[in-house]
Amino acid sequence: MRTIDAESLTRNNLAYREPAFYDEFLTEDSLAGDIRDVAARENNPALSVLDLGCGTARLLGELFRHGITGAGIDVQPDLIDWARTEHPALRLEVADLRTVRLGSTFDLVVCVGNTLSYLHTEPELAAAFTTAAAHSHPGTLLAVATVIGAGRDCSTTSDIATSLGPATVDTVSEWNPAESLLSTRRTWRFSNGRAEHDSMCRRFWSIDEIDRCVRASGFDTTSTGTTELTFCAKWPR
Repeated sequence: MRTIDAESLTRNNLAYREPAFYDEFLTEDSLAGDIRDVAARENNPALSVLDLGCGTARLLGELFRHGITGAGIDVQPDLIDWARTEHPALRLEVADLRTVRLGSTFDLVVCVGNTLSYLHTEPELAAAFTTAAAHSHPGTLLAVATVIGAGRDCSTTSDIATSLGPATVDTVSEWNPAESLLSTRRTWRFSNGRAEHDSMCRRFWSIDEIDRCVRASGFDTTSTGTTELTFCAKWPR
């Protein structure tokens, strides 16, 4: 299986080099509400959650504020170290979502953001959902939010306000339709003269590919019923 280099991910993305900056731009508060709504609709009295690719654990922290105890894993040690400081009540570990086994099951398993897009092959995607299955018990809800469909070649410039100061962000993306991969380069030019560079390569999965891997791991798929979530499934009772 392909090695995912955590140091390379950190080196190539400003948000991963600056965890507080990463946390600033997450939009997972509304996502937490969507996850709770789906759990309620599925009659899942969710008391525990596992976040695969938890980053700074902001989503876990939001769910924890609603009485759901949390555990999270991420391959990037710097993000986990920062998350442990911000969310000391959570169980957080550095691990690869394709292979980790915590020896526990959870009422919810979530995987959101860029996590699945960093898996570039179907065997890797299947391994992630096998991990989800290994941490599920009857009635466990799986909730996924990721980029899907097709990317496109584009070049943009935008001005944004950040905690690091005002910045002009130049972004160039190139789409590889044969492999469903979007390669993105980004330059941050801050008003104080600081410049930072990002690069990332993300796989845009199709709903059919996700559905196939989820079902193969043993889940029954279900409707999301939300705008934020890409895909939901349930471990059979």
